Parts: sequence; structure tokens; C-alpha cells
Amino acid sequence: MVCLLLKYSHSNTLRILRSHEMGYEIASAGVFAGPGSAASEHAQTVIRSHGGDLSYHRSQPITLELLAGADRVYALGASHLHALQKFDGEHAERFALLADHGIVDPVGGDLATYERCVAEIEDAIIARLDQWR
Repeated sequence: MVCLLLKYSHSNTLRILRSHEMGYEIASAGVFAGPGSAASEHAQTVIRSHGGDLSYHRSQPITLELLAGADRVYALGASHLHALQKFDGEHAERFALLADHGIVDPVGGDLATYERCVAEIEDAIIARLDQWR
């Protein structure tokens, strides 16, 4: 299985899946991302506090090639999901919200906003573990 997730969850997703002995390839891309940007300071701080490392991370935009190679593509919020569906209707059956209620993108928020986002992403990943086995 290949999952595409937004940058805030990539490192933590790998950590969670490894802790449950689940080997998946995880890629990170953004529907509104440009290429080559580092993760924000807040994202790096929060992920580091969870044992991850985003210092190596560079953003990449969603491409048709990435979507075609993914078994599942998870979006944080409805606007991301709609953008994915509009960008690539051919693979829309692979797209879903990571959490049923959606997760607010923390971009531009304070450190507490990023902490909440990462906690929600972790909860959503743990809730989906049975689906991914």
C-alpha cells in the first residue's frame, strides 16, 4: 500500500506504522504545495517532540504520477479532498479524508494549532490501523 499524506503526518505516520509492525511506503505531497520548501518551524518542533525528524523534508506538489502510483490518498480536510478530486477524477475512489470529520490544516497557525493537528492525525491513523492490516 502506498499512502500520500501531508507533510505534518509523514514522519509520525511512519513511526506509528512501524510500532504496529506494518510496512508501508508513505509519501508526502500537497495539493497547494510548491516544490522544495522545508517544513515550517512549528511543524518541525512538534514532530521532533514526537520523536520524528522533518529536517530533511521538502515539499512536493501532487502530481498525476504520484496519484496513479498510490493505493490510498488521504487528505486532511474537505478542501484538500475536493482539490484532489478535481485534479484527478480518474483515481477519485482512492481518495478519502484521513479522519471522517476532517482535520484543520495548521498552516499559518501557532504552535498549539500544530500540536492539535498532529494529535488528530495520530488518532486518525490509529483508528484506521485495522483497515490497513
